[in-house]
Amino acid sequence: LIRTFSRTGPCSFPISSLSENVFFPCVSLEFRKKYKRHIQGVFQNLPQLGPHPNRKVSLQENYVELLLKRRSDLPKRGHEMMAVERRHREMKTNPKDGPEVDLENLFHPHPEGENSKTVLLLGPSGVGKTTAAWKFMLDWASDKLWLTKFDYAFYISCNALRCGPKLMSATEMILNGCPPGMVSMEDVLANQESLLLIVDGFEDLKLCDDPAHTLNKDPHRKQEVVNLLMGLLRKKIFPKCHLLVTTRPMGVRPLLKCLRSPLLVDVLGFDPLHRKEYFHRFFPNTGQANQIFELVQRNETLFRMCFLPATCWVVGSVFQQNPQAELLQDIPETATLTEIHLRLLLTFLGTNSKPSHLEDLCALAKDGILQGTLVFREEELKERGLDCYLASDPPSASQEVLRQDVRVETLFKFIHLGFQELFAALFYLLDTKTTRTPYQDLFGDQKECKSKYLMLIHFLYGLSNVERMSVLQESWSFKLSETKVSPELLRWVDQEAKAHSFKREEDLLELCHCVYEMKDGVFARKAMKNVHDLDLRTQLLTKLDLDALLFCLSAVEGPSINPDTCSTWRLFLCLPISSLPVSVCLPNFHRLNRCGLSPTSCKDLAPITMANARLTGLDLGENPLEDSGVFYLCEWLLQPTCPLQTLSLHSCGLTAGACEGLASVLETSETLVELNLGDNSLGDEGVRQLCQGLRQRHCKLQRLMIILTQDRTHSFLIVRPELHLKATAPLQ
Repeated sequence: LIRTFSRTGPCSFPISSLSENVFFPCVSLEFRKKYKRHIQGVFQNLPQLGPHPNRKVSLQENYVELLLKRRSDLPKRGHEMMAVERRHREMKTNPKDGPEVDLENLFHPHPEGENSKTVLLLGPSGVGKTTAAWKFMLDWASDKLWLTKFDYAFYISCNALRCGPKLMSATEMILNGCPPGMVSMEDVLANQESLLLIVDGFEDLKLCDDPAHTLNKDPHRKQEVVNLLMGLLRKKIFPKCHLLVTTRPMGVRPLLKCLRSPLLVDVLGFDPLHRKEYFHRFFPNTGQANQIFELVQRNETLFRMCFLPATCWVVGSVFQQNPQAELLQDIPETATLTEIHLRLLLTFLGTNSKPSHLEDLCALAKDGILQGTLVFREEELKERGLDCYLASDPPSASQEVLRQDVRVETLFKFIHLGFQELFAALFYLLDTKTTRTPYQDLFGDQKECKSKYLMLIHFLYGLSNVERMSVLQESWSFKLSETKVSPELLRWVDQEAKAHSFKREEDLLELCHCVYEMKDGVFARKAMKNVHDLDLRTQLLTKLDLDALLFCLSAVEGPSINPDTCSTWRLFLCLPISSLPVSVCLPNFHRLNRCGLSPTSCKDLAPITMANARLTGLDLGENPLEDSGVFYLCEWLLQPTCPLQTLSLHSCGLTAGACEGLASVLETSETLVELNLGDNSLGDEGVRQLCQGLRQRHCKLQRLMIILTQDRTHSFLIVRPELHLKATAPLQ
């Protein structure tokens, strides 16, 4: 009764008339209101990315919703950014992949019986976890989120703990930065079930495995911060509270030793609609926002990269600095990841703005990637001779590479994880007397090396491209040496191939992308000599995927795919015919049903079939070809040289719109004798158009199968020349 009263509003009658038991809830309510006003003031402004964290914008007005999806299993070991990008690809082909998260009911019991008092938000660096945590705090304080669920919410930054005092109490940890007298700890401790603790950036701390023997459960007792946080996570302190913990996927497994059956939630950044919203919030001018978004969307690879808010910010900043920048117009449609990152970096810094102390900066980036460190202390920058990167006003161009932490002024990180990985790769190419590069830490035989450092290795291939090396050397005036890296790259591929690492199609496709990055035919032939199967039909989702595969196919000596298997032809039909490196000869009759072929695939299929005079039968059933796909097929079917006799378009999503072209084929084809259009919604109009073609005296068709109604009970079969009609529904 008291708790319900304490949440309904301030006391509406004189305090003197209340009993002592009711007086304290009223006082607690005033504390809570006061604390919420304080939190609104702390979190209402969002620090901008860049070297100036003091420049702020309204979090409420500028926040763009992030895509949150529940997951039932642990994330696989591997490169975190590439895993999220892969998840976006999967969602594109399967939009219902995983339920989205309802924030208001995030901590409510779920039908599956999961314990939702602990929630774990997983996501790579730059995906927006910290900003989301701030928004949760602001919305709670503004009574927009969890109004009746939590009386108190506290934000704990692991970055701040890392740089703060080594000893503190649990109450000091959660009240960190809160003015004295702002919160009644007696009220907090008495209502732990209404307490939410948001622990942000767990991966930034090195936690011990079992602090239970040294932990004191008294929340007012000072003890080591690491043990204290472990006690909070294990619910040894504040045992009835709710926890929301953010971390990179690399920090999940240590966390699971501490948390009780947590609910796992992926933070996946922006979906396509929210990418557009971001640019509209970044640029007040609607016309300019639309123009920039359309330019980004036009480049398939860059648009995919923009699931990451940090990438959107970099693109926006480039145009903000130079509205006339021709960056995006100049990027080829099939530009590689290295090319796009390098162009963004050069344009962001200014083409001729060489970062200061480049070798030391690259060494910092490399050591950070290899050690899993993305946040660096001020002392470390000074020890490495990188004092010039410490914040100053106004910043130099080189200072744009690193940014100061928004809450801890002595911590710094690269403005974008991709830039850190790019500088790390550059370290291995620098041609200096002091650079003596051990490759074992990068190309070692440890199973985790390949996956953890995959993007670094990818960029190492890309920066070894002769043209890109020339661009860098000209822009920043330093020497690069590709000769010392190439043998190591070849050794790595040979080592992985012999270990059968490329049996997984995802890894094989990544190898194709790496080799394609160099665009060196001699190197490609050497690299692919031990790769004998390039069947990647389930992985080809973008034009860049296709280009990378085709480049590697052209480099392989001997057959890299079996020309007699159906899967081979399914693969070829996914490839742009203009780029095919081999002559394609189809057998007399070929089944391509249920291959996931798209309307665009039909455009590529037509030239292949035109080149094969012995192809007499083709089954394209149960592919989403739609009317536009049939339009491309009709262009081939109308050719006098077309040899096709049997064609199945069963269940291809066709409507009456496809029937005009097919009627023309029926009227003119000298060879087509059998056509299956079953399980398509052709409608009366479509059937009438087909009948027009059937009535023509030149029509050679002998068998036609169609279904007249969606319940599949009304169908008929026409057999020529007798025109014998079997139907369960009359033809009007």
